[in-house]
Amino acid sequence: LSDATNSTVYGSTPRVSTSVAPQRLFGSPIYASLNSEYAYLPNRSVSDGEVTNDDSHARVDLTPTLRVPLSRLTFLSVNTSANYRATYYSRSAGPTGGTVNDPYFRQYMALHTDLVGPVFTRIWDRPESTFAERLKHVIEPTFTVDLTSRIEDFARTPIVGDASEFVVGGAAQFTYGLTNRFFARSKA
Repeated sequence: LSDATNSTVYGSTPRVSTSVAPQRLFGSPIYASLNSEYAYLPNRSVSDGEVTNDDSHARVDLTPTLRVPLSRLTFLSVNTSANYRATYYSRSAGPTGGTVNDPYFRQYMALHTDLVGPVFTRIWDRPESTFAERLKHVIEPTFTVDLTSRIEDFARTPIVGDASEFVVGGAAQFTYGLTNRFFARSKA
């Protein structure tokens, strides 16, 4: 509510999501999962009881995913997943902002790879210590690669408040980090 005569209505109603947990395919090391969602996203401005702007639309989203763990080593973890995302919008973004009554079908592929390791561990036994009888230090370097295919007519994607709709197509993202963990086991 902006004031006594002007208000904005936004949100999602109804929203229905379904997920199929990862399932191993035919005894292979490949796992498949599926996520889907239907949402109606109201977004309208009202002034003196009259709708002055209506960017409301419905969205149907489907994302099948394949995941493959590429390493069985205890000190090195490599997981790769590929997904295809297809989204139908009942309206699309207009050339000057807002939405227009022209449906839009957006689709793209995404590849995600996580590499954790090599993991280094050091353990100290301290039987005489009053603080902890054992200390453990773990160092985990991480590296992540995300690749997203080009998105045809990406500017037609209606973005009305749900940040998950903003996807940069034709992009690569590289992330790296280092995690330090310290554990202490106190005396029983």
